[in-house]
Amino acid sequence: MKKFFFFLLFVVLFCCSLIAQDNILERSDSSFYFLKKDKALNLGVGLLNAQSFSFSLFEANGSGNPSPSIGLSYEYGLTDNISIAGFGSFYRVEAEGSLNLGNIADQIAEINLEDLGSIFSSVLCIINPSACANETTQVKERVSVFTIGGKLRYHRNFLPQLDTYASSYLGYSFNRRKTITEMALDAGAEQLGLGIEVPTFVYYASIGARYFITEQIGVFGEYGVGNVHLLKVGATYRME
Repeated sequence: MKKFFFFLLFVVLFCCSLIAQDNILERSDSSFYFLKKDKALNLGVGLLNAQSFSFSLFEANGSGNPSPSIGLSYEYGLTDNISIAGFGSFYRVEAEGSLNLGNIADQIAEINLEDLGSIFSSVLCIINPSACANETTQVKERVSVFTIGGKLRYHRNFLPQLDTYASSYLGYSFNRRKTITEMALDAGAEQLGLGIEVPTFVYYASIGARYFITEQIGVFGEYGVGNVHLLKVGATYRME
């Protein structure tokens, strides 16, 4: 998935450079900035993980880092200095660890045997844990995170022809979980839960800059603090 995000970013930036080569007409200074009543679509990629995420199941512990995120937002200029936007984004977390099947005798009673189906090896481990004392299985939880929210941006131009700004983001995430094991413990893991801590509320504050290569196409970069990704890069399409 990381390769896909980097490839997408390369394609966007490459297309912007091709468009810039045809931008030979003189432009007004205002075309380099985001002003009142301007409308734009922003496509960005989030990089640099703010934290890793971990889980525990029985005596298995695992951790994993979020993938790069991909986000799309619609931005509108309220004034020459303030804009607002609604955004949506997606990223994925995969956390993995090893589980010794002989260590789950006391906790496995919480599992409904009917949910394990007819796979003999798992039932055997529940009835006679000593038979699995030296057996291990890999336990993985994959969480797909969809976030929607809004952002507020304050623009102040410090350098000629460069749109500089500070942003604040606030969003809510919908998490889709999938538990994966090498043996038939999926049902038990689903019932007991791996407890991977993925943020439900996403917050982010940053400073950034955007350069409009043409009057409609721009590229941007942002860096700040938050609870998922610290760096965002991408492209802007200013709508007429």
